[in-house]
Parts: sequence; C-alpha cells; structure tokens
Amino acid sequence: MRTAIALKRNGERPTQSEVDNWDQIKTERAYQEYRSKRKEKPWLKTVPQSVPASPYYRELCRYVGVPCKDPEEIEPEKEIELIEFPEIKNDKSKVWTYNGQEFTTNQLAKKVGVDRKVITQRIRKGWTIRHILKHGGVIR
Repeated sequence: MRTAIALKRNGERPTQSEVDNWDQIKTERAYQEYRSKRKEKPWLKTVPQSVPASPYYRELCRYVGVPCKDPEEIEPEKEIELIEFPEIKNDKSKVWTYNGQEFTTNQLAKKVGVDRKVITQRIRKGWTIRHILKHGGVIR
C-alpha cells in the first residue's frame, strides 16, 4: 500500500488505489497457487537439514503444524564383564548374583582375597557386591 503511506505523509485522506487493489489481488493469487502446489510438492513443507534439529526447531514445527521426526534415542550396549570365580568343592555358603553370574560367598572371598567372614560382615553393613568387587580390585 504505497499510495496510502504517501497520502498520509502529505496529510491527505488515505484511499486504496487501483494499483494497491491489483497488488493485493496478485499476492492473494500467488498464495493460492502456493497452497495448491504444496500438496503436489512435499519439499515445500520441510527443508532437508544437514545438522540434527534442535528441540526448539521441533517445538516450532509442532506449533506451526509441520511434520517433524523426533530423534530416536539409541542406548549404547554395555559390555558385561564376566568374572571368573574359582571352583570350590562342597561349597554350601550363600549364593549371590551379580550381572547374571551366580557365585557363593566363599568364591567371592577367594577372588577378592579376604576371609569369608569379612565378606559377610561387609554385606551386613550394607556394602553391595559391586562395591566389594571394586574394593578388592576385581573390577574398576
């Protein structure tokens, strides 16, 4: 509306001219064409990105109504360290489980290098098997 601004500056009453009406019709027609082509051309909706989208971009897409893929969270697989416990014949002490491995108190005591009574005392005090193995230097 170039004419209206110029008229306001000069102190005259603003009215729409034929040029302003023609500009408005032209922009409206261009927008209608864009909307009709948007269904045919999906690349007009989203722009391919080389950098992963930020949370703010995804929030903006949700607000505008443009489809946006949410990132897939991939958890790294942790390698389970298998600990070789010594074999003890006729061992009838309590059985413990750590990372899917079953072992007895005597096997744990022999692996860590302390007496089995110390192991039972530590467990009674609230130590975990992981803490005992860490303290004994078996795992890091």
